Amino acid sequence: MQNHSRLPVWQQGVQPQPGPTDLISPQVQIPHGPSRPTSRVLPPLYTVQKCLQGLDSFEMTFVSTADQRIDHFRLRILREAIQAEDWVFLRIHQIYCLLDSNLAAAPELLRSLAGSNDALQVLQEIIYPNIQSSPGLISFFGMFPCPVERIASQWREEFGRHMMEFSRFSSRIPHYIQHKQFWRERKIPPLPHELFDVFQIDSPKLLNFAASSSLSYVFYSLNAGNPVDNQFMKTASMLFDQELTRYRQVRANSPDGVYRISGHEAELEVRSWGSKMRDLFVSLKSMADSGQESSPSIQAISQQTTQQQSAQRHPVQRHNAQGQPIQQQPMQQPLVQHQFSPQHHVRRASTGHAQPLTLTNLTSHHPTPLGSLVHPPVIRIVRSHGVIPQVQVGGQQPQGQLQPGIVPGNDMLQRQPVVQQRLQRQQRVPMPMIPFFPPRGFRMQQQWQPQPARTGLHQAHLRGPVLEAIVGASPLYHYVTGFAQGPARLEKANEELVTLIFDIPPDVFGTLTKTARRELGGPEVGTVNEHSRTVQLRCIKWPQSSIPDQDAWITADTAWIPYSYFRLNGIGLEQRRKPHYGKDLHIEITQFLNEGENILEASVLSQLYDQTHCEYLIAIEYLGVISHNQIQEAVKRQRISADEVLQTIKTKLSSRDDDEIAIVDANLTIKLFDAFSASKRCDIPVRTITCLHNDCFDLDTFLNTRTRHNGVSVADQWRCPICKADAHPHKLRLDGFMERVYTELSSEEQLQRDVTRIIVVQQDGSWKARYEAAEMTPEEDGPDPADVIDLSD
Repeated sequence: MQNHSRLPVWQQGVQPQPGPTDLISPQVQIPHGPSRPTSRVLPPLYTVQKCLQGLDSFEMTFVSTADQRIDHFRLRILREAIQAEDWVFLRIHQIYCLLDSNLAAAPELLRSLAGSNDALQVLQEIIYPNIQSSPGLISFFGMFPCPVERIASQWREEFGRHMMEFSRFSSRIPHYIQHKQFWRERKIPPLPHELFDVFQIDSPKLLNFAASSSLSYVFYSLNAGNPVDNQFMKTASMLFDQELTRYRQVRANSPDGVYRISGHEAELEVRSWGSKMRDLFVSLKSMADSGQESSPSIQAISQQTTQQQSAQRHPVQRHNAQGQPIQQQPMQQPLVQHQFSPQHHVRRASTGHAQPLTLTNLTSHHPTPLGSLVHPPVIRIVRSHGVIPQVQVGGQQPQGQLQPGIVPGNDMLQRQPVVQQRLQRQQRVPMPMIPFFPPRGFRMQQQWQPQPARTGLHQAHLRGPVLEAIVGASPLYHYVTGFAQGPARLEKANEELVTLIFDIPPDVFGTLTKTARRELGGPEVGTVNEHSRTVQLRCIKWPQSSIPDQDAWITADTAWIPYSYFRLNGIGLEQRRKPHYGKDLHIEITQFLNEGENILEASVLSQLYDQTHCEYLIAIEYLGVISHNQIQEAVKRQRISADEVLQTIKTKLSSRDDDEIAIVDANLTIKLFDAFSASKRCDIPVRTITCLHNDCFDLDTFLNTRTRHNGVSVADQWRCPICKADAHPHKLRLDGFMERVYTELSSEEQLQRDVTRIIVVQQDGSWKARYEAAEMTPEEDGPDPADVIDLSD
């Protein structure tokens, strides 16, 4: 016998079963979780009489401080659960309210339960948000029918049952989210056995709430304020209760408590359930159009659909006049063929009023996020007699044809004139034919003028964080300082998943910029200083076999490997490409990093013989922040002396022994004016240590022209304005020779009057100013008159 004494009571024997992996093909046998035991030792308070007495006592003294309708609704559903002896719902409801309203009062085992946050979000969606009810009511629900602390101390077995059921429910949340999308795609709400299989919880009340919640998700244009929609949701909930009762009876009569159903029967059951929903809405809509107020008979709808399902399972055998059986041709169902059609987004109004449910959006929905409406994809209906109704994009449809997405039956063919009249009214209003989404296979051409605000709108969530400097501080500049992972080539990325492991030391991790979203829909914002760092992933095209040095890497443009995919610490990374942004952009990964070991995974979707990805390199860059004053001080310290500059110039101009042609009159021309403005000399003449030229640019002008947002510059605009070499702050140097030239010319009239723009350095190191008469005005030329050509003759 196994000993479970080391485990908590609620963990003993709890092994949640995984949900079905194939959402489309029903299982031949659908096993479910444990059924509700009939023999159970309950605490004294877990009786219908005592629970109702406690609820009555509270209602007598309760004063609502919120919407009374919501509070009364919450009390009513709890009373109904007690009367139905749905203790599972009572326990989960108590834990939901306790963790949501008073987390500190919950036992430690309950607070640390894995997946509890996701479970609370789903319960808020299924039952009702606690925030819309009175706080006193939610506090009472968290202690009803008995405080959890008392249950844990006096009835350990019952507390273990609390934990077991809520733990099972929490573990099933991912399967519920997955199945919700599947139900929406098939456009049919879930059946009772499907919900039971997802949650593995035997709570009729909870399953009914989940079914009602799924209606507004599957049919996302339902509006409770619309009478037809409201009646449809109520009647659909009653139909679900009937199906749930039948399912529980079948499952209870099964010898092993397993609901067995073949794949064909499961498919028929889903079709029957979809027919019930469709017929129910058609009946309600017809009654509303005719002015009737009575709701359709649920029994009639259920009986009609059951007869149709039975006829499909057991077809009637017919005979001819001689008594011989007639070989019947199988009934040809309308073949529904989906073809691509541009779709138009329509946002739900902020007031919460949705469009009334129609036949089109009831039977032909396209899966989209909750809270937005999308017109369904165009569906071509091919009838067995060969008539193909044509459907036009944009909502306009020819006369005498059905709306897309509806497989017509006899009842709908009878109502076809009514549909035609509605279509004719719709055709009077011209609809634009501009598609919102491009067709499949469409390739966007390169833009002459990038417009990422329009073409990159689908990746707005990928925008980088906004870095802010402290108000009043010196301007800050963002630049690459080094590598967390040096340039690497993904040689086998199209054969296997390539893994790169790199470490973030604790001292570096503590300096990473922390960002947060300050407003709904706004970007991440972070405050930085001279010690802050960020990290980004970048890829360049580098066909050479050698690995580039840091200067060559930094100046290379970002270029992503075609059909490449990256994942960092289990989080997928999306790329921003040239067609949408004018150029490939880096990926900001600071928020995805862990202290210590980090794992970057990469793969390329290409043929094995395709080695295009080997022409690219990826690296993870560190980016630091430096202030304006720090750059000025560093540049002045790291100056190149005048003698060193002159020696370099002499070396350039000197002839070599192996030269066949001797340089007779070698000299070097150096411009004195700033390369940016070309209107004044450089106050602080600088150039980079990698520049091969001797022309300089002004440091302050260079820094002030760096694009800045909120006092912080962007990180990818550090190029020499003359030769485009790497001009990051640590590469800038003050030119001592140019300082000497400015000092010697400062007392001369030519320099003061901005006449001398160029100097010529000779091979021996001497230099002289060169005056450009073509650029001088008569006033600047002194007493000598300028030459004037008289063209009057």
